[in-house]
Amino acid sequence: MSNIQIYNEKNQSLGEVSFLKSVSTHIKIRNADGYELSKSLSFWITEVSLALGIKDSISDFNKKDLVEMILSRFKNLSVDELYYAFKLERYGQLDPEMKDEPWVTPHYQLFNAEYVAKVLKKYVSWKRKMKTQHSIEEAEKQPTATEQEKKYWINKGVRDCLDFFIKNGYIEDGKTYIYDILYDDGHLPTNADFKKKMYSDAKEVLRFEYESKKPANLKEKKEFKNILSEIEAKQNSKVVLKAKEIILNNFFRKLIKNEKEVEKFKSLF
Repeated sequence: MSNIQIYNEKNQSLGEVSFLKSVSTHIKIRNADGYELSKSLSFWITEVSLALGIKDSISDFNKKDLVEMILSRFKNLSVDELYYAFKLERYGQLDPEMKDEPWVTPHYQLFNAEYVAKVLKKYVSWKRKMKTQHSIEEAEKQPTATEQEKKYWINKGVRDCLDFFIKNGYIEDGKTYIYDILYDDGHLPTNADFKKKMYSDAKEVLRFEYESKKPANLKEKKEFKNILSEIEAKQNSKVVLKAKEIILNNFFRKLIKNEKEVEKFKSLF
């Protein structure tokens, strides 16, 4: 299987219209290989935070939270677009979310999920307007070989997630997106009452986690307090991700009790 380039630095030098025309050739985050994607997102967090003038290093908690947020809400973008979005943000070229907001969203020296989500929302809105304004059509479906490559990486992601679980007993960081793959393929429960219960359980788990954590400094203490407040909101993204993680854990824990079922499952991917 040929290697797929997740990030192409040359695309960053393209003009806005040319860049948007190139997007159809990018590998979307949802189709990227897990290992290569993790590396690319790690570099992206470091490089973009430095370019923005963020002085403090990004905590492991915020790195994990950022990756989970991107995999949950912006998986239809490419890594190239993540870089380009923040290039436009630094240059003040993204439309503000509200008329009374500044052109550049203040980060207050925090490169976290909340800040990044605001910028990426602006980018998605800008992208939509630009495509309409310049009549940029979606490219035709990629050749079959490319579809096969995408399927290969999706299957590899599922197998790698299962292998990691068998070895370590928990879901690897950044692999919650496997829930969506297995859910769409009919491997996971769709019952509304079940999902409500899992959401409630996830909320309790997060409450316990962040009430038990000992913050390293005042900044982290404030972050934990904000998270405990946020998880009470309806359909909070952190709670949704935790619920998916719990369901995946339960699914794999039950699956690996039967070797024949494990082999049958692997044969599907």
